[in-house]
Parts: sequence; structure tokens; C-alpha cells
Amino acid sequence: MPNEEIEVKTSGELFRGIDYLQSIVQSLRERRVCVEHEQQSMELHPPDDGVSISVKVRQKEDKASIALKISWRTTPTAEDDPGLTISSRPQQVTQPASDD
Repeated sequence: MPNEEIEVKTSGELFRGIDYLQSIVQSLRERRVCVEHEQQSMELHPPDDGVSISVKVRQKEDKASIALKISWRTTPTAEDDPGLTISSRPQQVTQPASDD
């Protein structure tokens, strides 16, 4: 299978981005993600297991970002749950005890 890619960058209201994310979530739940842009289209079929999730959060003086990457192999391998929590409110984080 040849490498295929669709990349789109857009800006606008937060709710538009939320709508895109909700569509991605619903498509992932249905195990079928269809992306169409101009004359390009792709259909992806994520597996039940072996999905990798990468989250990168950055904050600079004049800009903030959240990058989310969801990927999988055609022959998935199991990985441990990293204990990642994503919510609209900060969680209490306990610091490990020091060896003083």
C-alpha cells in the first residue's frame, strides 16, 4: 500500500475544533474514520488493541498548544496503560517521597 496523507491546518472558533474532535471520537468508537478534503479521501480502521496515544502540551509566553497523535500498526502490539488522565479540571498530583 502506498503512503497516503491528508494534512489540513485551519483556525477559527474553539467550538469548530471541538466538533472535529467529537467527530473523530465517534468515528474511532465505530472503528471507521473517514477523512475527506477537497479531492482527497482516506478511510482508516483502528483496531481494538494496540493503539498508541501521544499527548504534547506546550505553553509559551504568547502561545499555547495541545498536540494529540493517535496511531496503530496493522499488526498491533500491547503496551501498558501510562495512567494518563485528560479532563477540564486539574487533578491533584502526588509527588514521590524523597530519600532524604
